[in-house]
Amino acid sequence: MNKQDLINDGYKYICQTENKMELWAKFTGYIDIISYLCYDSDNDTVLKQSRKITSMSELKVLSELKNKMEEVNI
Repeated sequence: MNKQDLINDGYKYICQTENKMELWAKFTGYIDIISYLCYDSDNDTVLKQSRKITSMSELKVLSELKNKMEEVNI
């Protein structure tokens, strides 16, 4: 799967990670479920093992966890 395949499949660019991988995501169409994966722009390929599925609810909880952890410097 290359970048054009991602776009055609409804994925949107989110950000670039520290190791230069791109994060792409899309809603699956089922409730609040999101599919996300890493794209290697150097090789124009998706890292198949990076494909994950999560919910918006879980992302919100993890965001809160991140914020609290940063507050207390744990």
